[in-house]
Amino acid sequence: MKFLVFACLLQLSIAMPWFNFRTSSAPTTTTAAPFPKPEFCGKYECPEYETEQLRGYELRTYRPSVWASAKVPSLDTEYWENKDDSIVAYMKLFNYIRGANDRNITVARTVPVVYSHEKDEVWMNFMIPANMSDNPPQPTDTDVQIYRADSDQYYVRYNIKAC
Repeated sequence: MKFLVFACLLQLSIAMPWFNFRTSSAPTTTTAAPFPKPEFCGKYECPEYETEQLRGYELRTYRPSVWASAKVPSLDTEYWENKDDSIVAYMKLFNYIRGANDRNITVARTVPVVYSHEKDEVWMNFMIPANMSDNPPQPTDTDVQIYRADSDQYYVRYNIKAC
């Protein structure tokens, strides 16, 4: 189980399974609902999940998904104030979906772009569309990796006061 705090209803931050925040115990569940396509997805495909409304939280159970990932090249104390290095990872992933892959094909855009953190590393991730997830095109850039995320659960809390 993961615990996430959302700063605003319109802002989305998703931690993927390799971002490992563990909680000690789950609150009591009250209701369950099937995957609602969130408004932030718009016309794009996005990760599917089921929700359970809890006391002050939402428990999301994400379905397995496939992601293209690129490491942000440098991480220093100023990263959080100046994310210029993110453009390098973004362009590697953008090139991958625009045809820099073993099939020279365009991969449909998905949302959201997800940052994940592992120890002292930051990764940018684009989700592979479901219709390609069984056999995604392999990147031609060795800095881009394909990652298969298992089903996992995350606690989400919206903080309206921060908006």
